[in-house]
Amino acid sequence: MPVPTTVPPAEAAEQQGRVIPRQSFALVVASYTFRNLPPLSEKTKDVATALFNSLVDQHFNRFSRRGSRLLLNPSVIEFQDTMKELQKICAEEPDSSFFMCLLTHGARVTRGDNEGSYVLFSETRLSSEEELILTAVHERELAEMIHGEAHYVVLQPLNALASLNVFVLCAGIACKNKFVAVELCQTQEPKEKLFDDAVTIRHRIHDQFLSHLHKQLVQLRVQELLDSGFHLPGNAAITKETVQTNPKLLNLILVESCDVKTEVPVRANEENVSNFLLRLRDAFRSGVMVSSLDDDDDYQQGPRPSLFAKEVLTYVRSTVRSDAAKHNDIVHAEYTSQVRTKYERAAEFQDITHTPGVLGAEYAVEFGLGETPGTQGILHLYFVVLISDFSRVCVQSQSHQQYHQRRQHSSRRR
Repeated sequence: MPVPTTVPPAEAAEQQGRVIPRQSFALVVASYTFRNLPPLSEKTKDVATALFNSLVDQHFNRFSRRGSRLLLNPSVIEFQDTMKELQKICAEEPDSSFFMCLLTHGARVTRGDNEGSYVLFSETRLSSEEELILTAVHERELAEMIHGEAHYVVLQPLNALASLNVFVLCAGIACKNKFVAVELCQTQEPKEKLFDDAVTIRHRIHDQFLSHLHKQLVQLRVQELLDSGFHLPGNAAITKETVQTNPKLLNLILVESCDVKTEVPVRANEENVSNFLLRLRDAFRSGVMVSSLDDDDDYQQGPRPSLFAKEVLTYVRSTVRSDAAKHNDIVHAEYTSQVRTKYERAAEFQDITHTPGVLGAEYAVEFGLGETPGTQGILHLYFVVLISDFSRVCVQSQSHQQYHQRRQHSSRRR
């Protein structure tokens, strides 16, 4: 519903219980070429770049250009250094929002001191746990980067009878509102799971990775509040449940591309890129707003309404699921015309699904992620989206024609 012109966008949003940040920051990370892992589509670079450009472009979302970064095929050191750099910038604007998109391969260690899921990079080595630790980021370290890792500084007393002076310095993304989107499940493990018991490294993150990351972020926030001497009204206990259900204490949304246990990203498009990344790009470029174009010539020049996190979330989840369903319908229609019996069809055809997982949105207060695209940006992207959708249909049609030809060739050989 359009915001009345008599009420400024920020005030209108506040009246609806929404949070308007002073500034929005972003980090888009995409790895697609690897020394020791299967590559992803080279088009990943173009889509990730388009997403980032729309975030910081003045015609689109107006994120802080100074406080936003795009990393393509970074090393683990480059990723860590960039996070530290953003932590300093974000600390200047705590009443702000932070958007992070992380797309790469993932792995896990199944037991021992190094157990857990890992974010992999272009030069990650998986020959041993020692190599993995040095060239990847553990889920615990990722949580500390997003929230903030506590560093304890102890000043020695001047005499033996004096007490120690302990100071806690926290370095992390200080933004009050955070939206983190991850896709680390690029390949599927074989169903038979014929693994050597002596090998502890698996080339896929843990099924409960998102849940583990969320729990660690909640625990870090709990510890931070306790260490700072924070008190809740009525001296209520500061617990994990209290923190994760109170958006004033933790306003966080985590999104995972698909069900890690059973799915891999759907790539039903011309670019052969994950539809999850494509739909994130579309959401920020025009997808959420294309149905409500504003004809005011001053719209892109003056204050614009915020683009809200839950709107982005709803759009991405619904369109990704729809993409998978449409892909199934096309493939199923083509496939059923070629098979001879319903038994053959049941035995060989399987639907694909793409179901993004979400944590934190249930309790989070709606918050802004930049601004809605200006009229010029929306009109431009309206045609881009139309062309993109047409291209995807053509690619799908071509792939199914090739499938049809293979079936005919196979039948003649019989």
